Order: sequence, then C-alpha cells, then structure tokens
Amino acid sequence: MLAEEGITLDEAAISRVLELHGAYVDGVIAKELRAREAARDESARKADVAETAGEATP
Repeated sequence: MLAEEGITLDEAAISRVLELHGAYVDGVIAKELRAREAARDESARKADVAETAGEATP
C-alpha cells in the first residue's frame, strides 16, 4: 500500500514510530509536556515578580 504510493519505510523508522506511539499511549509524552509547561509557567511567574518588584522600588 505505501510502496504503491512511493513511500518506503525502513526498520529504524518503524521502530521509532512504535516507540513514540507507545510513549504516547503510556502517557510519557503528556507527562513531559506538562513538566515543560509547568517550568515555563514558573519562569514567567518569576519574571513577573521580578518586574513587579523592580517597579515597586523607588
């Protein structure tokens, strides 16, 4: 089917797709994304606090 469309997949590509699918199904990817989002939020919060503290200082 894919070969008829000119798409070829080697064993390494198939293994990587299965690995990523497994990580998605197991929730590993979502967990990593939540951790990165939390780190970004914390960084933004600290920047806002620092900016606010700088504005409050005469």
